[in-house]
Order: sequence, then C-alpha cells, then structure tokens
Amino acid sequence: MATRSVEAYAHVIRAYDLTFEGYFQEGADELKEAVAIDPEMGLAWSLLGCAYSFAGDDVNARAAQKKAEELLYRVNQKERRWIELNGIWVNTGNGQLHRKAAEQYI
Repeated sequence: MATRSVEAYAHVIRAYDLTFEGYFQEGADELKEAVAIDPEMGLAWSLLGCAYSFAGDDVNARAAQKKAEELLYRVNQKERRWIELNGIWVNTGNGQLHRKAAEQYI
C-alpha cells in the first residue's frame, strides 16, 4: 500500500477487518483516521468510499471515491485496479457489473 506511515496502514487494516465483519461506520471511522494521517493514500480513500456506500451514505461514498481517483497517478498497478473496481460499485451500485469486473480482475 502506497504509504510511508505505519500508523495510517494500521488504520486501514483495522478498517478492512471491521467492514468485512459488517461494521461499516466503524470501518469508515478508521479509514478517516488513515486519510487524515496520509491524505495521499489513494486506496484508503477508495476503501472509505466502499465503507460509506455499504453504510448507505452515497454522497460521501462518491466523494471519497473521487478523491481516490484523483490520486491514481500515485498508486501501483494493483492498487489502480482495486480503486477502479471499487469505483464501479461506488459509482453505479450495480452488483452484477461489479462482480463481472471483479472476475476479470481476479
């Protein structure tokens, strides 16, 4: 993950675990901490967009995803694909389209 901050990375890991368990708002809170520490961490912004989306906050989801997409120039190829895949979900809410793209990604 493109960050030099172990603290920001730790927040992302906690957030990933929380959102995986269905604690979307708590995951979003961890991700907000991560991007506060490293505001140029594109993948964290994209994951924040997903957490907001899963929590039903589409306005903040799209804003976070937009910020992630603005930072694509900073990320590696794997993170770029992940951000783009997350964008399909956040920007469309189309599960079928997201799944098809995920299968291509895998």
